[in-house]
Amino acid sequence: MNIFYFNESKAKELLVSNYRHSQLIPFFGTGLTKGEKAKRGTVPDGKMLLDELRREIKKSKNISESDKDSILSNTRSLKGIFDFFEDDDVIDGCARRNYLINTFCGVKINSVKRQLLNLDWPSIVSLNIDDAIESATDGYHLITPNKKISLERVKSSKCIIKLHGCANEYAHYEDTKIIFTWRSYADSIHTNKSLLHYIQAIAESTAFVFIGCSLDEELDLMQIPQPMVFSKSIFIKKGKPDFAEKKI
Repeated sequence: MNIFYFNESKAKELLVSNYRHSQLIPFFGTGLTKGEKAKRGTVPDGKMLLDELRREIKKSKNISESDKDSILSNTRSLKGIFDFFEDDDVIDGCARRNYLINTFCGVKINSVKRQLLNLDWPSIVSLNIDDAIESATDGYHLITPNKKISLERVKSSKCIIKLHGCANEYAHYEDTKIIFTWRSYADSIHTNKSLLHYIQAIAESTAFVFIGCSLDEELDLMQIPQPMVFSKSIFIKKGKPDFAEKKI
């Protein structure tokens, strides 16, 4: 992966060259929509989401206060706390659904981000579950990890690939799951290998430009099944990359 300080001339040259040859695909993380208004809330970043899920567990009437204290004192990661949040014995299913819909549906983004999304991208990949991207764009076929895909159809159309699921689908279909935990991510890859193969093929033949992603907290999910090939991809930082990051 090529990691650049955003003001480097080489970064601009790579981005422009790949874009002009339709060889650049944006890969959006939580930085794209955090802080944006949703249906009845604000889209959180990872830390905010962890705090909010902990509060939801604290409000639960399904378990005792001692069990709540045990969960909250022994679980510090987002993936870990979501294991309990998606457990019907801990959080009522209706309360869980309402929280996710209110927080990640009906998301409105500003005009600058809309312009970015509406550039002529071959496809778009996202780790976000909110509906901002599909609400701001037209002409894309939505792909989520909950459904089998046809590679022939995918290759012949522009796609929005939502690797962690979609809050809108979650709102409308009972069998839809949201992916926050290692277990559910690994399961989605196991049951939908065609999606993984397609992502691998994209990474090998085109350049991802990572936007609003965290190298350590988000992109590590891509390493579960097997290392991805990101040699052509581009990661732009606000600050200059340090020695360790240049080795990624």
